[in-house]
Amino acid sequence: MLKQDIGLDQEGFMEVLVERGTPLPHDFSCQIQLNGNEQLFLYEGNHFETKDNFRLGVYTLENTMDKDGSFVFSLHLSEHASEYRMKILIDDHLIDTVSCTQHEQDVPLEESRKFRNAKKEFTDYIENTLLFLQDPLTQKHVPEWKWAIEKLKWANQIIDYPVTTEEYHFALYEIEGILHPLFAKTQHLIERTPL
Repeated sequence: MLKQDIGLDQEGFMEVLVERGTPLPHDFSCQIQLNGNEQLFLYEGNHFETKDNFRLGVYTLENTMDKDGSFVFSLHLSEHASEYRMKILIDDHLIDTVSCTQHEQDVPLEESRKFRNAKKEFTDYIENTLLFLQDPLTQKHVPEWKWAIEKLKWANQIIDYPVTTEEYHFALYEIEGILHPLFAKTQHLIERTPL
């Protein structure tokens, strides 16, 4: 079983890819878009801020990305005798093998992580829903799309204020409740639209 989280640095915070407690062996893969950044910083540890965790490696990616700047990042974790090993692959090419810790680490206070996750979940919903509403197919079938965009912009004002984790959860619940009937209608109409 994995003793500590494995993750990537995201602007000073650890984005967890494989959680502590995961049974081994374990494989993980995801598509990554670097947006101009040509290095990947991989860490292990149970802290919210990257600086408090242990750096496993730094990987330069300038020659590994496809034309749209993305690649498939994979981890293969296994347990061999008395050590945990992790193979790191980019687009199915092995770029490194590292040892992971075998020691339990106290889990720090989780409030910071919960807050950041709640904020990210809320902002991701706002951004993805705005993209959906800007789609011409959505606008063709849903005359209320401008109203929905106004509601999203209204809800998004919360990020300008000091709010709690629970307030982000409630704000997400509230805006989803407002827009759900609209999306149910949209899904019904789009499914019936001939290609």
